[in-house]
Amino acid sequence: MSNQKPAATTDLSAYQKQLGELAENSRELTQALYREIQRQQSLMTAASGMIRHTKAQIDAEQAKLNQLEEISRRALRDLANAKDNSDRAMQAYNAKLEEVKNLRAKLDAEHAEMAAQQQQAKDVITRWQQQRFFHQKQQAVLSRLSANDTTNLPDLADLTPKMQEQSTSAAPGGKEHVNADFWEKKQHTALKLRPVEQPPATDKSNKPEKEEIDTPKPSLAKAVLGYIICIVIAVGLAFAIRTWVLMPTEVSGTSMQPTLEPHDKLLTSPLPYLWGEPERGDIIVFQAPSEPDGVYYVKRVVGLPGEHVLIEDGAVYIEGEKLAEPYLSEVTTEGYVNTVVPEKSLFVLGDNRTVSHDSRDSDVACISYDEIRGQAIWRLFPLESFGSIE
Repeated sequence: MSNQKPAATTDLSAYQKQLGELAENSRELTQALYREIQRQQSLMTAASGMIRHTKAQIDAEQAKLNQLEEISRRALRDLANAKDNSDRAMQAYNAKLEEVKNLRAKLDAEHAEMAAQQQQAKDVITRWQQQRFFHQKQQAVLSRLSANDTTNLPDLADLTPKMQEQSTSAAPGGKEHVNADFWEKKQHTALKLRPVEQPPATDKSNKPEKEEIDTPKPSLAKAVLGYIICIVIAVGLAFAIRTWVLMPTEVSGTSMQPTLEPHDKLLTSPLPYLWGEPERGDIIVFQAPSEPDGVYYVKRVVGLPGEHVLIEDGAVYIEGEKLAEPYLSEVTTEGYVNTVVPEKSLFVLGDNRTVSHDSRDSDVACISYDEIRGQAIWRLFPLESFGSIE
C-alpha cells in the first residue's frame, strides 16, 4: 500500500490557511476602517463646532450691522433735523439782521436829526448872544438917557469904531452886527438931537425922590427862545445820559441762560470801568466782532489780562485751578482752549455754553478793552426779575 495523503486533504489545509490569512487581513482592515470612521467622526464633530462658532460669529456680526444701520438711520434723522433747525436759525438770523439794519437806519436818522437839532441850538445860542449884545447896548443908552447925561455922550465918529470892534468880538455873525451898529448910530443921533430938559429945582433939605426907570419887559420871542434853549439842553442831557451814563440793552438769544433770558431789558453803564477795570464774573456788553456797528454781545468775564486759560474735559481752569461757576445750570464746557489772555483784553464765555458764540471761537477770541461798551448792572424787564444782575 502507498503512504501518500490524498490531494483533497492537502488542498483543504491550504484553503484553511488562506482563509485564516484572509480573516486576519479582514480584522486588520476592519480595525483600520474603524479607526478611520472614528477619525472622520472626530473631524465631523470639529467641523460641527466650527460651523456653530462661525454661525455665532455671523449672528454677532449681523447684530452689529443691524445696530450700526439703526445708528446710521438715527444719525440721518438727526442730521435732517439739524438741517431744518439750521435753516430756521438762518431765517431767524436773517430776520434779526434785517431788524438790525432797520434799527441802524433809524439810529442814523435819529443821529442826523440830533445833529440838526444841535445845529439849530447853536444858531439859537448865536442869535441869543447877538440879541443880548443889542440889549446891553440899549440898556447903556437908556441908562444914560434916564440920568440926563446926554451931554457926556461921545461923538458919533468916536463911537463907531468901538461899536464895530465890540460887535465883531461879541459873536461871529459879522453882517448882523453891522446892521446893529447902523441901528445904534441912528438911535444915538436921535438922542443927541433931543433937547435936554432941565429938572425942576427942588429943596435940598428934602430927600430926592427915586427916579423910576422903565425896564423893558421880555418879549414873547425871548420867552419862546428861553423855552427852546431849555428843550435843547434837556435833549442834550438826555442824549449824553443815554450815551455815556446809562445805555438800554435788550437781550437777544439764549447764550446767557439761565442768568439772562431772551428779550430781557437791561441797563448798561460804562461808568464802572472809567475808574476801575473789569473783574471776573462781570457781565459785559461789547461790540460784536465781524458784525456791523451797533450789534453787541452780552457775555461773562472768565479770564483776566495775563492769565492762562485752559478748557479741557468739560471744565475751565484758570492758572491751573478749576474755576467754580455756580451761575451755570450745567457745568460742562465744550471745546478745547489753551491760551494766555493778552494785556488789556478779556476771555469771555456765555452761561449757556452749548450754544454760546464766545472767546472759544476764533472769530471772537479775546475781547479788547476798547470794544467794551459797559457793564450790565440792572434788569428792568420782566418786572418779576427787576433788580441788579449777578
